[in-house]
Amino acid sequence: MPLDSPPGDPLLAARELDRLLADPLFNKSKLLQRLLRLLVDCAQRNVPVTESCLAFELLGLEEQDFHPYTNPYVRVNTSLLRKRLRQYYARETPVDVIFHLPSGGFSLRIEAAHSMDAQWKRLFSQARLLSDSRYTEELSEAVTLLENVLQLKPDFAPAFARLASVHVSMAGHGAPPALHMDAARAAATRALELAPDSWEALCGAASVAGLGDHNWSLAAELFDRALAIPGNHVVPHPWFQAHMLATGRLSELLQLMERALPEYDLPPRNLQQNYGICLHIASRFPEAEAEMLRTSVLFPDDYSVWVWLAIQHWLCGAPARTLDALSRAVLASRHRMPGQLIASAMQTIRGKGRGAPPQIAGTAAEMTTLIASMVLGHHRAAFDALFRMLDARNPLSFILLRSPLVARLSILPDYHQLFTFAGLPPPCPDS
Repeated sequence: MPLDSPPGDPLLAARELDRLLADPLFNKSKLLQRLLRLLVDCAQRNVPVTESCLAFELLGLEEQDFHPYTNPYVRVNTSLLRKRLRQYYARETPVDVIFHLPSGGFSLRIEAAHSMDAQWKRLFSQARLLSDSRYTEELSEAVTLLENVLQLKPDFAPAFARLASVHVSMAGHGAPPALHMDAARAAATRALELAPDSWEALCGAASVAGLGDHNWSLAAELFDRALAIPGNHVVPHPWFQAHMLATGRLSELLQLMERALPEYDLPPRNLQQNYGICLHIASRFPEAEAEMLRTSVLFPDDYSVWVWLAIQHWLCGAPARTLDALSRAVLASRHRMPGQLIASAMQTIRGKGRGAPPQIAGTAAEMTTLIASMVLGHHRAAFDALFRMLDARNPLSFILLRSPLVARLSILPDYHQLFTFAGLPPPCPDS
């Protein structure tokens, strides 16, 4: 039935309260029933609820006698109520209102059912737009939005799957890799538990299995399952592409991308961006440049294509074009991170300073160290930077590992140790 009254209407709230109290999740616990009644009453009267307030109402303890650090009674039972509410709404379709108890607080909210639905959909849509970014502040905002979605819809598998992918992106584009790979692993595990036949959940789990844990066979199995699901969008998934590159399946990946591109009027950002980069890794430089320039028109804030073009210009012996492309990368980033790192690498290349050393080993700062070191002929420093990225489980390291830039490190006697460390076969001598 349509909601004609505000969510705080006593009749609507009373009706919803009666339904919950009669449900087996609540009708066997007098304490949970009492707690729920109390929180609903406070919500209707717009009275803020504190832990001390609940201790007084439930235990009869005065504020001076209640110590939350030594008495978790209120928190334990509030957490149990929150869990039971989530279980209830996961299987019930509320007619009018939803009782929502946000994590980290004690005040219950009475929300219109259609309003809650519109709210999480809006948040999820915003998160999806931001999740394709390569800037850590935008990726961090996507994480916050997805966590807000999960507050409202705690068992929504697509949000967990997207969260896993965003954390992997953060691990590659400036944030501490190990920390975000751990977060990605937790989100991917939950997504797969909730939706074992979802291509998004399978991609999240596969990304962590390969790029995070070096379990390349499991990653391949999961990605193959995802590709077999009708209507999937696995090929545009950036960490599927990274997996294919890492495992030496570049030709197959390019074929998949070339079949996928005509399916879209406007190619997904990651498909368009990374197609040019894959052409570069295949040493198809003229085609790579054309595609990366097309990306710079479609997505003017994309700094990464200019970085890869700078690498390509250097490999082709064009130092002036190399610095020009790096300058364009800084402009595209509008001096946001990692634009500052790219500017620092340019200073190093020009001999005007050593640049800012990476504060956290293995972060995206190492890529700028790698590029500057290669341009200056410091192969050992470049090798060490890439090894730190691999050691930190930075997903970008596996893309670099197969690049023509890193192939020039083959003059070093321990070059093949990079592949051994990552559990990957080295390139063939004639590749």
